[in-house]
Amino acid sequence: MKIFKAIISIVFISVLSGCGGSNVDIVKNGFFEKYSTNNTYKSMTIGQALDTYFDNVKWTSFKSTDGENIVEFNGVVSSSLKDKFDEHLSNTWDLNNNSVASSFIADGIKFAKSTNDPYFLKLNQAYMCDPTPAGRFNYSPNCDDPENNEKYKADAINYVKDNIFPLGMPLKIQWVINEDETDFNLKVYSNPTLSTKYRSLSSVVRVMFGVYKK
Repeated sequence: MKIFKAIISIVFISVLSGCGGSNVDIVKNGFFEKYSTNNTYKSMTIGQALDTYFDNVKWTSFKSTDGENIVEFNGVVSSSLKDKFDEHLSNTWDLNNNSVASSFIADGIKFAKSTNDPYFLKLNQAYMCDPTPAGRFNYSPNCDDPENNEKYKADAINYVKDNIFPLGMPLKIQWVINEDETDFNLKVYSNPTLSTKYRSLSSVVRVMFGVYKK
């Protein structure tokens, strides 16, 4: 009898594991075309894309307190995704344009303040610049030596580039499996990037697939 109970328990656990795995497979075998009509997004499945561009990947499935079947992805930005972001930035941000550069730097200043990072304070001190920007789209470091303005701007831009999607930055995505268990919808997406331009899943998908949208 004990042996029989043990067999029943093993079978029951296997069934539960199989169900969880099938929900994960539903998502992993899907495509990011939900976020665009661009056929490029069919070159890789969701599973292939996320497993390729993130490290420390973990896929789980569970039932929420609301009774929804949830599939969750967790991972951190890999070096290959960081390279894709650098490429994406150079193709979508004209940082030689003063208004674009101003917006870019303003994002960096807000991020530094929110994280208590003294980077810009040190930059102002190093180049002897006015610590107060003139405005989001009219930014000038206003350094005592005008030649330091461009040096300041170059250093500030590099700071933002390094912190938009740093190596190891965590990302979490959750999908809800539909009742017919053939489709799914996005439920939760979160990443701590400093730029509002890259806070949506669709923007990260564009980076992974090399789709440039200025």
